[in-house]
Amino acid sequence: MLEKRKEDSESVGKYQGIVTSVVIAAIIIWVAPLLIPALSGSDSNSLFNSTGTLVPEEVATNIDELFQTVLWFARIVLLFAVIVAVVMLRVDPKRADPC
Repeated sequence: MLEKRKEDSESVGKYQGIVTSVVIAAIIIWVAPLLIPALSGSDSNSLFNSTGTLVPEEVATNIDELFQTVLWFARIVLLFAVIVAVVMLRVDPKRADPC
């Protein structure tokens, strides 16, 4: 009985660790677009300043659009990771089908 409780608490701790790390990663990804203007010192949400760079404007625009697309993809993946981890925390292993 005590061994079973220890085993259950270890698995719950593992999934809680997964949820915690995914939530921290999601916060970082959601805050990343806000950090770009703060770190670059510009008013725009662009990776490149329009003044003083050797990068053409259309290339900078394409890179910014790609960056935003990757951020949204990462946000969706993290959202599903949180959902899966929470569902796995809620599933009762005693009721699982032993197929």
